[in-house]
Amino acid sequence: MGDLRAIACNVAVASPGVSVGALAYIVQLSGDRAKVRVRSRSGRWIERWLPFTALANFRFKTIPPSHSQFDRITPVGAPEYFTDADLAILAARGSGQGLTLR
Repeated sequence: MGDLRAIACNVAVASPGVSVGALAYIVQLSGDRAKVRVRSRSGRWIERWLPFTALANFRFKTIPPSHSQFDRITPVGAPEYFTDADLAILAARGSGQGLTLR
């Protein structure tokens, strides 16, 4: 089995259990939200639905078969599904824009 090309990003706004800057992988897209597999504050991998505005630094990342999350990351970032133009659209919708921090 070959490497997986996935979309990675970072959390821009803290939420319960997830710190700012945490590494996340896009698992599913729906409207203005994304289901992400993210590293929790305790170090476990968890899945959360987050708005695009709570995510930043979208990029393609190559996941080797030896990665602990290889079988749990949906290949939505594979070249046949997403292009660099699609990644630019995600980045424009994300990057922590439109947020009021308290």
